[in-house]
Amino acid sequence: MADRGTALVELVLVLPLLVLFGSAICYFGYCQLINIELNALAWEGASQLAKGMNMSSWLASLQERDLVLNLERLTVKQEADSLRLSYTLPKPLWAKDEPAKVTSFSWQRSKSK
Repeated sequence: MADRGTALVELVLVLPLLVLFGSAICYFGYCQLINIELNALAWEGASQLAKGMNMSSWLASLQERDLVLNLERLTVKQEADSLRLSYTLPKPLWAKDEPAKVTSFSWQRSKSK
């Protein structure tokens, strides 16, 4: 009879850890997805720049796409032949006092002939 509540106590002790690990896996997977999309967009934007296309029209075309990125958090800097995209990552639930982290990618393409 002493074992009746053991399973419930074990569940109460382990469940918060499982939820924390699950949410951490989802958060880091989401951040990886953001990094992949940001890298692809930086490459594409540098390619558009190398072809001599207008960057403002490329940025306007991003509005029509179904992106994971929130375009309000996206910062675009064009320096000579290179393009730098920076994005502010969302803060995880367990990091209340930490400042927001920023990830960025830079691509440089030579002019097309």
